[in-house]
Amino acid sequence: MTMKTRKKEKTFTKAEVTNVVLSRCKANISDVAIYKRINKMIASGTLSRVGNGQYAFDAKKRFDYSLENATALNVLSKLEDRLGRSAKYILYETTVLNAFLNHLIGRSTVIAEVERGLAEPVFWFLKEEGFDNVMLNPSENENYMYNPYDGSGVIIKTMVSKSPIDNKCHKLTIEKLVVDIVCDKTLNMFYEGGEVSHMVKDILTNYMVKFDSIRNYAKRRHGFDRFIERVPADLKGAFYD
Repeated sequence: MTMKTRKKEKTFTKAEVTNVVLSRCKANISDVAIYKRINKMIASGTLSRVGNGQYAFDAKKRFDYSLENATALNVLSKLEDRLGRSAKYILYETTVLNAFLNHLIGRSTVIAEVERGLAEPVFWFLKEEGFDNVMLNPSENENYMYNPYDGSGVIIKTMVSKSPIDNKCHKLTIEKLVVDIVCDKTLNMFYEGGEVSHMVKDILTNYMVKFDSIRNYAKRRHGFDRFIERVPADLKGAFYD
């Protein structure tokens, strides 16, 4: 997994950020235009919310990862051939969570999330292609019984519609991951419940995230109330701005 770290910098209030925006303009602009520019800065990653009414310029880590497991790389190649690059699907390994966990995951499992209606066809396609250790929406007991320890296990599941993903690279985003850590039953099988609040705090505090995207996805999953319970008190306000 690859992490890009940014130097820690001071934080700014919304009024101070507004002044920065105004200082870069040759003429006066409306409050609406200021609001749009601030949101554009957040979306581009040059500005991030770090608390209620607090912002930082390029001060946090950028989340990224690479597939390292041979099984994951083979599955990706097969899906690109079968589904094409334009289809909506993502691949990641459970060890991507090790960046945030106290108790590291030793067994790498590949998770492939695909569009609704494709999970079962993809499952049978991979079985036919020789992937013996493929599971379709396994229960916790099935995962425990049949997921091998050699890194060849593959879980196929249906992706929640309108999930925040990087479909160009078929990757998970940090916004999806932080919500799924709380709400996703499949992901929950790979760590203890006591780790959840720690992981959420680590991500929201140390990584560049889009709070609006997190809020919208959590609501899409009908899990916003559960998610917000895990958010540190000083960051809750960022989800209501």
